[in-house]
Amino acid sequence: MKSTKVMLILKEMPETCYYCPCYGEDSASQFCQVSGKELKSTSRPEWCPLKYFPKKKEKDWGLWNATFRTDRYENGWNACIDELEDD
Repeated sequence: MKSTKVMLILKEMPETCYYCPCYGEDSASQFCQVSGKELKSTSRPEWCPLKYFPKKKEKDWGLWNATFRTDRYENGWNACIDELEDD
């Protein structure tokens, strides 16, 4: 069976697991619905599958040739971030 990757985009990182959309609970335990791991506390564990939203890249105004290549990468990166942030 081929695994499927899923991306969840959150504008803000939840302060605790309790406020996370991946939080789940049953009568016996509290768990992460993404990883399936049991939550020992409500603070964000190190293994949390959520990652911080990437930041835009700043332009590096170094050498012209290096800057030309870097600008194209940064412009593409920043355009992607703009699309993801678009409401």
